[in-house]
Amino acid sequence: MSVLFINHALYDFASKHSSASCNPFTWPVIQFMRDRTFHPILNAHHILMKKSSDKSLVQQLSQLCMYLRMGFHNFAVNSCGDIILVADTKILIIYRTGESKDIGFLNATGRNVITDMVFPEEKSFAVDSNDNLYVVKLSKTRNNNGVVNFDLLLYVFDENYDIKLVSVLDFLDGGRGFVEIAVDKNQRLIMCRENQVYVADNRGELISQFERDGLCTRSLDICNNNDIMIPSDDGSAVEVYSTEGNLKSTVKVPDGHEVKEVAFHHGIGKIIVLTYVSKQDTCFLLSYSETGKLEKSIFLSKRSLKRSRLDASIKCHSSGQFAVAVAKTITFI
Repeated sequence: MSVLFINHALYDFASKHSSASCNPFTWPVIQFMRDRTFHPILNAHHILMKKSSDKSLVQQLSQLCMYLRMGFHNFAVNSCGDIILVADTKILIIYRTGESKDIGFLNATGRNVITDMVFPEEKSFAVDSNDNLYVVKLSKTRNNNGVVNFDLLLYVFDENYDIKLVSVLDFLDGGRGFVEIAVDKNQRLIMCRENQVYVADNRGELISQFERDGLCTRSLDICNNNDIMIPSDDGSAVEVYSTEGNLKSTVKVPDGHEVKEVAFHHGIGKIIVLTYVSKQDTCFLLSYSETGKLEKSIFLSKRSLKRSRLDASIKCHSSGQFAVAVAKTITFI
């Protein structure tokens, strides 16, 4: 615990006072098996989840890692390092201090909403460079003739989480498939559903769309030059597209790895890929250069026997904030 605390204190100090972003992929690791290392920053959750005789050290270490008491959820991060979660009718903001705030919001489309009909897998959200929050969620409505329709709604909130806009994404069929969303540096919304990628303005008006090679949408993010990164259907690679729909490059992951999520770390200019290795039942973080060269592979976590799904996720912000979530712990790297 003392070794972990020293590492986290140094990492936290360097992150706050260094002009360059701290890079955990160059941080010293502890070799404890021939083929396994322990990362004192990224793997600290293993210790936090176990009981320790020194409760004061556990408390100090917990303060350096953001702890999600409500469990693992999809989340976003803003330029201040605040964690944002979106529930059915509210936004939850967890500040770096550990304090949190709930903000409620309602369907405000002017249509007759029957029920929200929102499930975690049918909701996506992202934060732009100005900390505006964009939420795409499913809503069930009835028109004046009594016909029931499913609509995908776009909610836009400003940096104070005051609502700026609610609109219906008419170019999307509300009843068919999940939509992933990301925002590029020009505040354009990039949405991916199955084999279709849509480019819209920040009010949800469609600009263009293109078809990609694949039907599975498991993750979506934007590179430094506004290129679009999407994992391939078989999970063997990350495909990089231009906004015009041209496949510019393919970033292959090692044999045995399956791509789960991809995010661009703007602080260090690297493509970060979260992968799962089924033979070991473990997750890894892979760091690639912008040209697609694998530079580092770090063991992240082993799936808990109590959970059937993977409790790991990575999120980024164009300011350089990059968060890694494992189970109930979020670490900024």
